[in-house]
Amino acid sequence: MNNKNCNRLEIDLIKLMEGCFLFSIVHAIMVSKYPMLSFEHSWDNFNYNIQDISGKRETITFYNNYCVAAFRNEESYRMKDVINNCEYLEKYFYNCEVDIFKLAKNETLQYLLDDTNYGIYPCITSTFWGKFDDNKVYSNDVINDIFFNGGDLIKDHLLNYNDIISKLISKYNMNNNQIILLEKIFKNKVKEKNKLIFLSKSDIKLIDIPNYEGFKESKTSIF
Repeated sequence: MNNKNCNRLEIDLIKLMEGCFLFSIVHAIMVSKYPMLSFEHSWDNFNYNIQDISGKRETITFYNNYCVAAFRNEESYRMKDVINNCEYLEKYFYNCEVDIFKLAKNETLQYLLDDTNYGIYPCITSTFWGKFDDNKVYSNDVINDIFFNGGDLIKDHLLNYNDIISKLISKYNMNNNQIILLEKIFKNKVKEKNKLIFLSKSDIKLIDIPNYEGFKESKTSIF
């Protein structure tokens, strides 16, 4: 299989990955204040997961040179095909490279399993994939179809650094100390992507955690 007959998407993988870092770091900091939002963002090794209350879910896998993203929108017209046809999955990865499809099956799609008429199976309504070495991203969908079928969850992740920061500060009403901590963690994460994050006592004070429940949620989210 190859990417020749797929659609080339204007997505920068480095920008996407850094956007995922930013969103998840801010979430981990601010979930201490808003613990009811703890379900929205999470990492499991190299798999980044997002979901919202409307039934949209997505997982993006960043593994070595590869990136695979799969999306699900419960309100998509495609869900009928997902629930009733066990062969539907092939069309979303048609013509992608074998190694990428293997990664998708072993990692990405494992976070999007659900009950169907043919058993427990990955349920998605769109996907894309790419490689970091050439920064090329492909899909059997065009970008607007991806956004319509669950991919709109990452629209803001694709913005530049300053625009993302501005949106997140506004969304979570972040104070100056929290912004300082965000920038510090982000710089360390970009330098050493696979290194665990440890916070000093002075770092924890910057979070401005209001209660024990908030601390527990922050710790679980990313640290």
